[in-house]
Amino acid sequence: MVKAFGPGCLVTCDAPVKQFILHIDELRTKSNEGATFILDKLAHDPTHLIIQPDFQQWVADKIEEMQRSNSFAREE
Repeated sequence: MVKAFGPGCLVTCDAPVKQFILHIDELRTKSNEGATFILDKLAHDPTHLIIQPDFQQWVADKIEEMQRSNSFAREE
């Protein structure tokens, strides 16, 4: 089946990051901050999804923020 939609941004990531993106999208829509920014979840593909181009930098910033909060400096 072919799905047609307007311009989108293909996100390539590992499966945990895809789940994180799906999670922040769900939180955003539940808190009434706006409609979903995910255009297609590509259900049978664990490493890709298509988002609205306007949200590309916002999603990248959220991923970077999550990665910074999950990294720890080694104490010597």
